[in-house]
Amino acid sequence: MTLSANDLIFRALLALVVLAPLPLGANRPAAWSALALIAGILLALWSIRTLIGAGTPPPRLAPLARVALPLLLVLVWGGVQASALVPADWRHPLWAEAASALPGPVVGHLSLDPARSLDGVMKLLSYGVIFGLACVLGRNRARARLGLRVVAWSATAYAIYGLCMFFAGWERLLWLEKTDYLGDLTATFVNRNAFGAYAGLGLLCCLALVLSHLRRPARGGMRHHAERLVLGGLPYALGGFLLTMALLFSHSRGALLATACAVLVLILALGTARVLSWRIASAALLVIGIGGATLSLTSDQVTLERLLDQTELSGDRGQLLRLGGEMASDASAGGFGIGAFAPAFRLYRDASLPRPVIYDFAHNIYLEAIIELGLPAALLLGLSLTMVLTSCALGLRRRRRDQIYPALALAAASLLLVHGLADFSISMPAIAATLALLLGLGFAQSRSTRPATATDEEGDAEAAHGVG
Repeated sequence: MTLSANDLIFRALLALVVLAPLPLGANRPAAWSALALIAGILLALWSIRTLIGAGTPPPRLAPLARVALPLLLVLVWGGVQASALVPADWRHPLWAEAASALPGPVVGHLSLDPARSLDGVMKLLSYGVIFGLACVLGRNRARARLGLRVVAWSATAYAIYGLCMFFAGWERLLWLEKTDYLGDLTATFVNRNAFGAYAGLGLLCCLALVLSHLRRPARGGMRHHAERLVLGGLPYALGGFLLTMALLFSHSRGALLATACAVLVLILALGTARVLSWRIASAALLVIGIGGATLSLTSDQVTLERLLDQTELSGDRGQLLRLGGEMASDASAGGFGIGAFAPAFRLYRDASLPRPVIYDFAHNIYLEAIIELGLPAALLLGLSLTMVLTSCALGLRRRRRDQIYPALALAAASLLLVHGLADFSISMPAIAATLALLLGLGFAQSRSTRPATATDEEGDAEAAHGVG
């Protein structure tokens, strides 16, 4: 089979996303810079290919442009925050105090840390590029199927690595010694909550692939359907089992609860889309619930003990949320700068947090967005995401096939949005990039392909039903 230029670009995009967790969740400057650079190169290659594509109609970009506009405004605002050209009364007062205390010239900014803000703009832009490429290339059904399978298997591979390290008792992150979260399964991530969220995303992908095989195809008898279900669904069921085990041994109660909510969203979405009958959807939910509860009770007690422990809400986490609320109130107009939560938090930290812990994140993504961006820009960012999710929700009913992708996009977003109430897993570049890819595929497959372009129709003759 000859691969087109778009096929090669899409496969490179998949490789970028699934390899992102390898260097500590890409949460290091070199890793997230490489992620942004490669995403930019892929966008340039796709743009050149589209411009010189003789006789190939360009893809329809109007729906993507409507979603991209609020995000572009947020990126522009992030650049303004990092700029030294803003009016003097826009600059944070701390810069004036620094100018009076230091001998050399001090250039003021709206952001408390312009370098962090530029990094924040770069990361957010790279996620937008991944989403956009997934949108335009994921209109092709064969590519969308490939993307879902690759994410499922790569997440399973990370889970297998983590389980091997966990049961062997090797407290290492690749070639590095672990210094935090000893006794927790984190695979290639530093933070157990981040890996728990990533394992949850992989579990959703495997579950979506399993459930898609429950839909009986239009052609073929029961024997053909049974063979398709066993051969097509069983490998992903095994992957889902391994990911569930890895999630439990991460001991992340937030990721576990958020994943449970996301599984419910996925099954309800598939029922709404008529991919599953409500009878099968109810049975699947019952089986998954009983299986998950059994694994939780028999595999490891640490996560259950942490679920029952409510002292953290009245301890450091409660004080962190209180201080975050004060910061959000003070920064509601223009923010302290995208990516600049950590230096801003040092101005507010008090004796209620005596432990020598550095807080780089607010442990609540909604508060953190307002603190860093200000309320108007945070609402624009939320508007862009809401438009994507609304399109996915509408696609559940207006599409007659491939509703598995918008359903998965809704479930993946719900996982990280629920988890974001108490943690910051979406701030990990590898997780944000994975979500961007899944949202892009869901958005692409939530819209009708009629009338379709030549690009949209590549490979559409295959697999008229399901994604198996």
